[in-house]
Amino acid sequence: MKETTDLICPECGSGRVENYRDIEKYKSVITCAHCKAKYIYLEEIDTDYTREAVCPYCGWENSDSWELRLDGDGDSTTIKCGECEKEFKVYLNLEVTYSTEKIEEK
Repeated sequence: MKETTDLICPECGSGRVENYRDIEKYKSVITCAHCKAKYIYLEEIDTDYTREAVCPYCGWENSDSWELRLDGDGDSTTIKCGECEKEFKVYLNLEVTYSTEKIEEK
């Protein structure tokens, strides 16, 4: 079965879906309503600015992301997925925020 990242049939180009069945997280079998071809739809995995490091291959979330040791440059590291076992790069994104308070007059 062909794989695609959009809902357009790779056989006939139709965007009409007859059947949609999840087989894994981020992966579904689609049946085209026009030509009846079956294909695998791969949902896009959100990996940007997430609370945990997310595997770009399978969507696994590293619940211990805060414990990652960064490489020498200080903003990234490479880790192995706890589910699919593929290696991927993790970047640390920091957001600076400020708080203020009044100074009480004496």
